[in-house]
Amino acid sequence: MLTREVVEEAEFARDFPADPAGYLNVLARLVLRECRLANLAAGFARLAPAIKRYVEDVMCAGQADMGDEAVMSALNRSDAKSLLFGLFVAEIRALSYEEREVRPEGEAIRLSATEPYPTTRPVVAAEKTVFNLVPCDSTLEERFALWLDGRASDVLAFAKNEPAVRFDVSYLGAGGGLRFYRPDFVARTPQAAYVVETKGLETLDTPARTGAWRAGARTPRGPAAANGATSRSARRSATAANGTRWRRWNGQAICPADAAAQ
Repeated sequence: MLTREVVEEAEFARDFPADPAGYLNVLARLVLRECRLANLAAGFARLAPAIKRYVEDVMCAGQADMGDEAVMSALNRSDAKSLLFGLFVAEIRALSYEEREVRPEGEAIRLSATEPYPTTRPVVAAEKTVFNLVPCDSTLEERFALWLDGRASDVLAFAKNEPAVRFDVSYLGAGGGLRFYRPDFVARTPQAAYVVETKGLETLDTPARTGAWRAGARTPRGPAAANGATSRSARRSATAANGTRWRRWNGQAICPADAAAQ
C-alpha cells in the first residue's frame, strides 16, 4: 500500500521542468493538492508568483533569478524541492486553519430524527438500538453490537454512528491537513452517554483525533445526541422473531425504530 510520504518522495526524486514556468507549475500544483486546495479558483495564479518571489528575493537574496540555469539546476535538487514544498504547505495551512476549543452550538442531534437511508452491509437485529437494525462494517462491530444489546445490562440505548446521523469531529491531522473523524457507536446508560471507537487502531492522527472527540463529547453535538432516544423494546424484526439472532442482508433500509414500527 502506497503512503503519501512514498508518493511525495518519488515525485521529488524526478526532475521538475528546467524552465521557470514549468517548474512553478509542478511545484505550485503539488502544494495546492497537499493543502486540499487543488480546486481553488485562482489558487495557482496566486501561489506561483509567490514561490518565484521567495526563490529570487530570499533564497537568491536578489542576486539572481529563475532564468539563470544554475539557479534552476539547484532548485531541481530533491532537498530544494522538499524545502520549498514544506515551507509553502506550512504557511498556507497556518493561514487556512484556526484551532478553537469545541463549544456547544446549535441544537442537539437527535438520533430518532435521522432520515431513513439504505445499506447493503451486514446488519444486526437488536432490541436496544435506536434504529430498526444495526449496520456493521466488520465482524468486530457485529459482535460489539450484540454485546451492547445483550451483555451490557447498563446500556439503555445505542446506535451505530452512520453518515446519516451527521455526528463527526474535525481536527488537524499529523500532517497538518483538516480531517474528519466519525466514531463508530454512541451509547447511553443511566449515568452518562458514551462515544465508542471499536477498532482501536493507533496512527499518527490518534492523539489529535482523540482530543477532538473528547472535547466534542462534552457538547450537545456529541453523545448527548443519544439522550431521549428510545430502544426497540418489544418491537422485534422478523429476523429476531424467527429465532435468528442476526444474519446478513442486502438492500436494507435503516430508519429510527419508531418509524419502522409504523
